[in-house]
Amino acid sequence: MYLIAVVAGFSIFCAMAILIGIYPFRPNSTIGWVVLFLIGPPFVLIGEWLGDLALTNQFVARMSRGPRMLYAVILGSLIVFGSVVISKNDVLNEYLGRWGS
Repeated sequence: MYLIAVVAGFSIFCAMAILIGIYPFRPNSTIGWVVLFLIGPPFVLIGEWLGDLALTNQFVARMSRGPRMLYAVILGSLIVFGSVVISKNDVLNEYLGRWGS
């Protein structure tokens, strides 16, 4: 019972983080909400794992503080750029609606 509560709480936390990240959009249908709660946690865990992998590998460990910070800023900028390209491409408009509409 405890494990179910932990998994449900983590799923809700991940879904809220994703909803904050895609605001002002939200899923349009019941299936969209179910997908958000079922697919959200694995995507959050994969993102965390990739971030940890990118920032703690041997290449980065040998860098001094300045280049390591520059490396992190460049990676973050690439992620933001990719997110903007995907959001401007209207790929998700079919599946997402705005709050209050």
